[in-house]
Amino acid sequence: MAKVDWISWKTETDEIINPEKTFEEVSTIYNEFKSNIDKEVKSKLLDEISNGGLNENALFVNGSSPAYESTMKIINNIEEIQSEMNRLINSIKNDTSNQKEIEKKQLIEAIETKIQEEEKILENTISLKNRLNNNHSGITIDEVSEIENNINDRINKLKERLENAKSL
Repeated sequence: MAKVDWISWKTETDEIINPEKTFEEVSTIYNEFKSNIDKEVKSKLLDEISNGGLNENALFVNGSSPAYESTMKIINNIEEIQSEMNRLINSIKNDTSNQKEIEKKQLIEAIETKIQEEEKILENTISLKNRLNNNHSGITIDEVSEIENNINDRINKLKERLENAKSL
């Protein structure tokens, strides 16, 4: 699995790659490109073929029509490019979906690790609270209880982040 070095427990779920959005953006750009090529180049060449300027019989030399053959090569090349672009777009869709799963897994692992760290801190805090008596001059049981509550709040927020990450 490829590792993404920027993901940590602090990473927001909207920072994870969005294959649908990427696919939509790439498709929009491609469709504009395809439309322009079809309208500005391909349709005009096909019109010239059907109206006689570039048809098989125009400029017929030694049994062939170089203008027609060149035009057909251009049209075939346009269609090949469009076909390759479709394959590229599908590849982008698959690759971004795979990347999302990698990022999602790493985010989940990072949050789970942070939860474990916080739970260990909580365990140590509870242990400290249990050893304290009210006569301790440095810290009171109430202060340690407040710290315990703060840690529990952080753990609960991390668990919410974890659920959000899992729902991606």
